[in-house]
Amino acid sequence: MAALELDEAALIPRLRAGDPGAWSELLQALGPALLGYATRMLGDRGQAEEVVQGALVAAWGAIDSHDGRSTLRPWLFRIVHNRAIDALRRRRRYVDLGDEEPEAAYFRDDGRWAEGCPQPGWSDRAEEQLDARRMLERVRRELDGLPHAYRELLLMKEIYGM
Repeated sequence: MAALELDEAALIPRLRAGDPGAWSELLQALGPALLGYATRMLGDRGQAEEVVQGALVAAWGAIDSHDGRSTLRPWLFRIVHNRAIDALRRRRRYVDLGDEEPEAAYFRDDGRWAEGCPQPGWSDRAEEQLDARRMLERVRRELDGLPHAYRELLLMKEIYGM
């Protein structure tokens, strides 16, 4: 069931009644997006899973206080967001780049191509692949350096279309 197909008018009373099937529908519809959002905010999939699980438990306990001013989607995203911010406050944010250069994964010690590494052809040269990888690393590093409010706004707009 896609998030757009979520019939909240019928789902909210079932959620309030504690219907496990309703919670399963909600998790199936919104779970992947919530996890993706938390993962991008935290930079750690394991911690994001814990944050989303805690947020869903909090939503279960607070479903009676959902007053209908917003749909379930932004309400749940806000709960996940608040929990992710709390997790970020509890730890220092850093990116461990390690000692290894990005190119090191492409070559074995004897200088030959590493196994599983795509061999460059005429259209996808190794330099282009390395440039793309470096650009992705830079974008991630710049995103990580944004203040949380700006990062949240960018993720909500560009990734989740909200």
